[in-house]
Order: sequence, then C-alpha cells, then structure tokens
Amino acid sequence: MSDKFRIAQQEMRSGMVERDDEIDMILLASISKEHGFLFGDPGIGKSMIADALCELFDAEKFQYILNQNTDPDELFGMFSISQAKNDRMVRITKGKAPDANILFLDETFKCNSACLNMFLSLLNEGFIFNDGTRQKCPIRLCIGASNEIPSERKELGALWDRFLFRKYSKPVSSHNGLKRLMFGDVGIKFSQHISLAELDKAHEEAMAIPVPDDVIGATLDILQKLRNEGIDPGNRRCRKSVKAVRAAAWLRGASVASNDDLYVLKDILWDFGNDQDKVVNKIVLEVANPMAGRINELRDAAAEIISNGKIAGGNLAPTMTERERMPIVSEISGCCSKLSTISKELAGMGRADASSYADFIEKERVSLRDLIFA
Repeated sequence: MSDKFRIAQQEMRSGMVERDDEIDMILLASISKEHGFLFGDPGIGKSMIADALCELFDAEKFQYILNQNTDPDELFGMFSISQAKNDRMVRITKGKAPDANILFLDETFKCNSACLNMFLSLLNEGFIFNDGTRQKCPIRLCIGASNEIPSERKELGALWDRFLFRKYSKPVSSHNGLKRLMFGDVGIKFSQHISLAELDKAHEEAMAIPVPDDVIGATLDILQKLRNEGIDPGNRRCRKSVKAVRAAAWLRGASVASNDDLYVLKDILWDFGNDQDKVVNKIVLEVANPMAGRINELRDAAAEIISNGKIAGGNLAPTMTERERMPIVSEISGCCSKLSTISKELAGMGRADASSYADFIEKERVSLRDLIFA
C-alpha cells in the first residue's frame, strides 16, 4: 500500500519546483488523518499543492476561499425550510463542508466568528451540531492556507491549533529553480488515484508501526531541548506528533520507526513568534539526524552567500574603471571560494541529498564567477 503513496509523492515532487517538504508534509497529514497548514506569500504554490491532493484522493471534497463576510450557510449548508415549519433548525449539509472527506480552506484566517466554532468541532472531533444534535462528519483531512499570521486575531488561536502539521513556504529563489519554474514543464499528473478505503487502510497500517525505546528517548530529548529554549508545544500536540512519526516510517516502507522519522517534528512543534520554526528545525535535526542538520546548515549558509554574491554582482557596470571593479570582484571571488568549500564538504558526505545540494551550489558558484568575466 505504501508503494502507491510513494508513487504519488514522486509525481507531486516532479510536478512542482522546490516544494518537496510541503508535499511530504501534506501527504503525511493525510496518512495521519490530521490537518495540515501551508503558510506563505501569495503565488508560491499553496493552492496548487492542495488542489493536487484533492485530485489524488477519490473522495468527497469541499474547497472554499474564506473572507470576513463568509456566511455559515455557504460552508455548512442552508437551513431546511420544510423543517423550519416544524420549529427545527436543520442544515442541509449535502455538498458542503460537513459532507466532505477532504477540505481545502484557502485564506483560513479570514474566518469570522460566526463560522469559527463550527469549524473547531468539525476539525477536532469530526462533528457539527445540527439542530442541537451531534452530526458525525466523514472528514479525513483539512488543508489550510494563508499569508496572514493568526496572532493578529487572538480568537483564531484555537483554529490554528487544530492544524497539527504546519509549514512556512518560501518563494523559489535558486537559479535553477527559477529557470524551471519560468521555462520548464511544471504541473502535477497522477498515474493513479487513491480511494478513500485505501487512505483508511494506509492510516490503519501506519498507526500500527511500533516506536522503539531509543526513538522515544530521542523524542523526549527534543522536547526537553525545546523547553530549554522556551518552546512548549503543549500536551495534545506532543501526543498527536507520534502519529506523524509513525506515518513517516510507514511512507518510507519501514516496519518500525527510527530516529530518521523524527524529522517530521520540525513541522509540528513550532508556533509563530521568535523564529520558533527555525529553532525547532535546528533542534529536531540535531537529535534526529545530525548529518541532515549539518546539510541544512550548509545549505542555508550557501543560500546567504549566493544571495550576497548576486547583490554584489548587480553593482557591476560595464562603464566601471578597474579600480571601481576590484572591491566588487574581490567580494564575489570570496563568495565563490566559500561556496567551493561548502560544496566539497557536502560532496564528501556520501548522501544523495548532500550530493544534490553540492551540484546545485557548484552551478551557482560558476554563475557568480561568470559575473566577473561578463
């Protein structure tokens, strides 16, 4: 069963540019039967990922772009006129959010107070109150997306907490990434679809994955290190995070969880404020996968160096004298030298992901060097 999900994972990765982490997160959310949130600037592919997942699963979907004037009837169904004659307030939920297996709520944090309470019970407990009675809903996954920070409206904190998986997406900025985005073949095409029964089976299998003592110890170590930094994810979030670890192990085809699967915690244990996402990412990788942590450090350092080099290169002009050019050329040369050192360290790690970054950095280094001779 996990093979089918891995094929879909690869097809989604191949169809988008620099969105592997976001794709992995949303797939793991679906396997965990938890909700995932994509946060970032407009136009960076949040909706594309959500739309693709809605297409992947052969299930009932409901998608809506929220605004502060959204009426609950638009989301949860209008009240039945015939039932109103009998003094009952029964919503007709067919084709609306309570009837869906997969939800995509774009501009999530524009949700108004009239809709908020109904969403809270739907996302957390899987039911709504309809005419004073609990109505069970078949929801498996909700994908939220926004470029707004919920802390600006404190009443949205409870809604934000319903999303176990959280990812801050950055715009494509690498030379090769922009080239492919602008001129390459971009678009997700699935060779097969996944039924609701298969999704339920995947969840059942994943939640049966055992978590050994060494992984439990590493998890507790991560939580303690986070508390030392003033980050406390909360008991419910900590407990639910184990579902994500099991899902990660299942997706890679493992029969038991390992420390490598703890990487998913970087998308779960953070909240807004004080660069928590960066702190959590660093601590999780230090404990779960030290080599991956070092790779990320080198990748981030290289990205900053490349950015500085390009800024310096933008100051070069054909009309400059040699004396004017020399400081800029020296700065770019320094960037190239640092990139060469990083590239060599990555290439020597013996890991496919490290080698891939090394190749990318080397191409960027050559591009910077060419600025000098342009």
